[in-house]
Amino acid sequence: MQNKTKISIIFLGLFLLFSFGHILFAEKSTEGFPIAQFMRDYIDSLGWLNGSYERIEQAGEENAESKDDVLIIMNMMKGFKRANMDIKKSKSLIEKYYSNFHTVPSEQNSEEPDTATVVSKMSQGYAELLERQIKLNSDIVSELEGFYSPENINAPEKFDMGKVIERFAENQAKREEINQTIMMLTGISTNLLVGSEKNSNGIGTKFAITEAERIELIKLLEDTFGEKISKGIREQKDYLSLAGASIYEVLSQDRETAN
Repeated sequence: MQNKTKISIIFLGLFLLFSFGHILFAEKSTEGFPIAQFMRDYIDSLGWLNGSYERIEQAGEENAESKDDVLIIMNMMKGFKRANMDIKKSKSLIEKYYSNFHTVPSEQNSEEPDTATVVSKMSQGYAELLERQIKLNSDIVSELEGFYSPENINAPEKFDMGKVIERFAENQAKREEINQTIMMLTGISTNLLVGSEKNSNGIGTKFAITEAERIELIKLLEDTFGEKISKGIREQKDYLSLAGASIYEVLSQDRETAN
């Protein structure tokens, strides 16, 4: 399936989520949970993750004109190592939400998890996806380090660069899968932004955050993803931008804000 078709299907899924996703939180009160702070950290985390891919792309650009295998390998190793540093920063912003909040049943309904529990589960799943990306990058670094092994250092022509290039392609494909899952997880966070008050159609009528917090989050999204984020979901070209645009879309909806 072509990427454009996949994006179209995902757009449909997001449309349905925005239309009916409030049902996920129909009986959940967000009172007392630091929603705005969580959203700030989540958006920042997406930004660091997005930046990690730019590290790898930058390394590729630096190698574009080079014919020196040693320099190419050094640049790629540096790019993937720096990328992992960014992903670890991304993960650190979210860790506290599944390590500090206890997953306990809601006092209002023992069968319904409270907001902290929902965020904890979401954050843990998100962090596990980031760990998978770190592992993928580390595996590539290990492959590249093989160039400096005793059997290859004095006979670089024996180093299987084709195997490394194949691993690059596998990494990119798996990264897309990870980012697609992260984009879907983001739908949970967008529902946190809407309060429990609903109209006769069961649609949330009020934000769970203040106007100042709403404006702050919109600006943070624009700073993180650029002006393209304001152009809507249909205009996004990658899954992380789709994730950011889905949050932007909800924040831009016509709702009363919290006091």
